[in-house]
Amino acid sequence: MIIKTDEYRIECIDPTRAVIIGSLRLPTPSAYEPHFKPIKDKIEKLRDPYTINITKVSYLNSSGITAFANLIFFAKEHNVPLIMEASKAIPWQEKTMSSLEKLWSHLSIQFI
Repeated sequence: MIIKTDEYRIECIDPTRAVIIGSLRLPTPSAYEPHFKPIKDKIEKLRDPYTINITKVSYLNSSGITAFANLIFFAKEHNVPLIMEASKAIPWQEKTMSSLEKLWSHLSIQFI
C-alpha cells in the first residue's frame, strides 16, 4: 500500500519494511493513525523485526513524534522488534530518534 500526498509518501509494499518520505505536519497524533494503519497491520502479522525507514523525512512535528512513539508501543505490545533507519544528516532525526530509543529495548535506531 502507498499513501501519497503533496507533502509526503508512506510506502508499505514490503511485508517487513515501510519507507516514509517528505514532510509530516498533521495536526494531532490521532491524525496520523489512518496513515500509519498499514504499518500497524504489517506489525500485527509479524514476529520478525519490522523496519521503518525515515531517512528522507525532512520534517516531523511534535504530533508526528508522538505518533511514532505510539507505533513503538504498538510494536512492543505485539512483541515485534522495531528497526528505525534514520539519517544523521537531518538534525531532528538524530536528536529525536535517540530519545525514542529509550522507550523499548527492542527498538533499534540505525543511522545511515
